[in-house]
Amino acid sequence: MQSKHKLDFEIGKLIERYRLIIGGFLLILIAFLGGYLLWRENYWKPAQADRIMNQEARIGELEDRINELENQKSELANNSTQPVTDVSQPASDAGTVAGAAATVQPTSGKVNINTASAAQLDTLPGIGPAYAGRIIDYRNSHGGFKSIDEIKNVKGIGDKTFEKFRDKITI
Repeated sequence: MQSKHKLDFEIGKLIERYRLIIGGFLLILIAFLGGYLLWRENYWKPAQADRIMNQEARIGELEDRINELENQKSELANNSTQPVTDVSQPASDAGTVAGAAATVQPTSGKVNINTASAAQLDTLPGIGPAYAGRIIDYRNSHGGFKSIDEIKNVKGIGDKTFEKFRDKITI
């Protein structure tokens, strides 16, 4: 027990004897680490500003793309409800409903996924404006659907969604 007490006493003497050196070392260490933190803060700020500017530019591009898509959507909606005027048609037919042929729907009431507008696709259960746009994009990029099952290749339309409107579509 005396050896432990003697060891504690010697460590205490060492700390007492070198307290100025130990304290000075700790102060230098704290000052160095504080300086490093300040340097790092100033070092990373310019890169953060660049990232923010890049994100703001990307947001601007996305907003422009959204506006383009909304314009295309409104044009498609206007085109599907715009009256068709035929110059060769006699004036006696003026009382008929103009544009009846513009929105061709089969008599079965099914929506033709190869010719339907976004508004018509939006009437299908489980299909909203976003999915209608994806269907039209897929149709335009792949040259139309070869079968109704091919609509499941559109991102976000799986088996469950397909089953909701399977009986309401045609090609």
